[in-house]
Amino acid sequence: MFRFSIDTGPTTGRPDWRILLFMFLFGLGMTAGGYQWLSSGKIEIRAGQSTKRQVASQPPGAVEGRIEQTDWLYYPLCVSWVGLAAAIVVLPVIAFFTQQHFYARLATYCCVTLLLLAVVTVGAALWAGP
Repeated sequence: MFRFSIDTGPTTGRPDWRILLFMFLFGLGMTAGGYQWLSSGKIEIRAGQSTKRQVASQPPGAVEGRIEQTDWLYYPLCVSWVGLAAAIVVLPVIAFFTQQHFYARLATYCCVTLLLLAVVTVGAALWAGP
């Protein structure tokens, strides 16, 4: 079965504080992103600059996909983003102070789930179109 370790070594019985700090900062950033989507009323996926000539006619930063408040996926996606990101903020703090691996693993699973949700969000926005 899939298993990983969050330990720094056999001498310590607590989760690695660097991983917990990374997850905490990652969660703060994702919470801010979800809140920005909620406050703006839309989720936009923009195109980056391209080096190919075929796509060069398109201005950089053009909107490739958009999910707005009127779409049925908007609120479930925003609430999922903010909820998972808030869990990624809170769980590493709990894991650091209680020194239990359960909370660190739970935060890690929330990170993986949030990355999968990012793929779903980008796919849904691109499918909906500009």
